Amino acid sequence: MGLGISKHPVCTLVFGLDNSGKTTVVDWLASRSSRDDTTDADVVVPTVGFVARRLKIGKTPITVIDMSGQVGSYHLHLL
Repeated sequence: MGLGISKHPVCTLVFGLDNSGKTTVVDWLASRSSRDDTTDADVVVPTVGFVARRLKIGKTPITVIDMSGQVGSYHLHLL
């Protein structure tokens, strides 16, 4: 089943190395989301800790957790 067809919520964790484009990808998704029209992809601020965003693509609600690329940030208790 393709993304946007299901009504079941999806949670995605985005993590990786410093300056690898994680926040840029999340901002790109948010700019195409029907719920978030306030994203400016030209201005990207480095993530400190993590940022959780709720998007809706098609009928699918998506929670995206954008983690900082700094190794010290990965001690968070997400579960």
